[in-house]
Amino acid sequence: MTAVTGLCDPDTWWVIADGNRILAGDFSPTNAYSHAFGSHQWNQIEWLSSVVIAIFAKLVGLDNLTLLQVIISLAIAAVVADMTRRESGEMSPLVFFSLFVCMLVSLRIRLTARAELFSLLFSAVLLNLWLRRVPKFTLLSGLLGVLWGNMHPGVIYGLGMICIFAVSSFLAGDKSASKRGGFGALAFFAGSLCNPFGFLNYWHVIDTLLFVQTQKLKIAEMNAPVLWQHPTFIISMILAALCVIPALVRRHFLFLLLFLLFFPLAFKVKRFVPYPVMLLLPFTHSYVKEAIAYLAKKWDWRPTTYAIPAALLIFCVWAAVAELKIWWPVQPFEWKVNYRFLPSGAADFIDRYNPPGNVFNDFNHGGYLAWRFYPQRRIFIDGRVPAYTTEVMDEYIQASVGPPGALNALLNKYSMDVAIVDRADRIYDHGAFERKFHMLGWELVYIEGAAFVYVRPGSAAAKAVTAPRFRALKPLASPEELHVTAQASPAVLIGELSRIDPQRLLTRYDFQAYGSAAYSAHRPDLAYSFLAAGMQRFPADIDLMYGCAVTLKDLGRYREARNLLSVVIKDARNPDKADNARRMLQQIPSERNGHL
Repeated sequence: MTAVTGLCDPDTWWVIADGNRILAGDFSPTNAYSHAFGSHQWNQIEWLSSVVIAIFAKLVGLDNLTLLQVIISLAIAAVVADMTRRESGEMSPLVFFSLFVCMLVSLRIRLTARAELFSLLFSAVLLNLWLRRVPKFTLLSGLLGVLWGNMHPGVIYGLGMICIFAVSSFLAGDKSASKRGGFGALAFFAGSLCNPFGFLNYWHVIDTLLFVQTQKLKIAEMNAPVLWQHPTFIISMILAALCVIPALVRRHFLFLLLFLLFFPLAFKVKRFVPYPVMLLLPFTHSYVKEAIAYLAKKWDWRPTTYAIPAALLIFCVWAAVAELKIWWPVQPFEWKVNYRFLPSGAADFIDRYNPPGNVFNDFNHGGYLAWRFYPQRRIFIDGRVPAYTTEVMDEYIQASVGPPGALNALLNKYSMDVAIVDRADRIYDHGAFERKFHMLGWELVYIEGAAFVYVRPGSAAAKAVTAPRFRALKPLASPEELHVTAQASPAVLIGELSRIDPQRLLTRYDFQAYGSAAYSAHRPDLAYSFLAAGMQRFPADIDLMYGCAVTLKDLGRYREARNLLSVVIKDARNPDKADNARRMLQQIPSERNGHL
């Protein structure tokens, strides 16, 4: 279930687009998706994984691409379980499942349909090969290096792991194993260079990290994890840290070096969180199991053997549920493509009117738009950081955080007359571009949950888009402002609200604000369409539930209104809302009086 997140990751789409280009015979090292930087070099160092994902998408369909995430997650689970069994001899089911739950939820951070899936799997496979002491480790390391080097720059993690194998064996006095690890590292490194781009796989990781740090680019996956949002990671790392002392006593250098490599990385950069949780699990399980056995023997109380693991399992499951609730709005359980998070409606709108001129788009939506528009139309920017110069990234950052004039200069420089603006901007200040386009006087022509579409006034694009403009529904308008508009120009507001598809909205604010505005304009039926769509997305939201009850009452659907009001009354978190619900419930005709 932790793998079933739908296609929420915007980078998935440019990966598929790259794969489709290669399958079509286009392996040119250029940034083909950007109208501004089409000549800039872009080396498809993940070319093999892009091809695999693109072929998989063609075979099973985009709506079933999540199946790849499930397959990889099951493979990782099987490899980790095998390592744990070999490392511990006899597994403790309760301890293993406690750590296993934490691992699966932590994997969710990076378990998306993109190239890093394979790095996660290959990391687990590589450690398993070493723990198995396979006789042909050098040969298998070389072959794995060839495969990994053509699939993901995470090959640098694999080289670091094999070096750790060799060093840990040397420190432990096992010269034979150290020699095997050294030859394995050489074979792996040589194999990883058997790709069209040579050393670029290794340089890509370093270059990206340096670029993000120097440009202060706020990419979510490159930021440090917010610890309270990842309790399963914290539990796993606390348990692993407690195992450091016994590992030192036993001279278990493999565990210590893996801990020292991945633990600091995971605390610094969120994308590394799954690696220490996954790779340290077999060793942590062994130490925790031994500690429980020692306590049971010392206390001479046999139930300890079951009581402590059971308590640990309950605690880990609770942490997992809490973490999944935190991330539910961002990564909901969904099998098919999650179009709420994508500017699919905006892309449809652009295809329908086909306005001339270049398109401006946000960093976050670029991957999807590149896949959607190429080769008929080019985008401005997307998540492939190395595909763009430091100059353009700096210009983009200034346009986002600077005054409207900086954005206007960028739009003029690259002759952009159409803009697809991310409404849920996860890179910088939410709503920054919405405010600035409004201040620059651009015309708003399309609204959905994920994006706005603007056109430059007086341009050829503005003439081509014959759709009515949104003038009453101003960007970032407060509910109070919408209420005033509803009172002053109800017909205009209703006309604009009627052009919005409630099923394409994304945030609680949209559902609540647009529903309230429609109700203020005396259209409870239209208000209900927004509020009901909001309840589908946020079924436990009391404000949306109360709003639905109000509109249902006005529509004469009394039984449904009573049911919702009963739920609102039982909710102890909002006593004022509950009191209002009780008063409204008294106003609704009862079934006994025959009014239903």
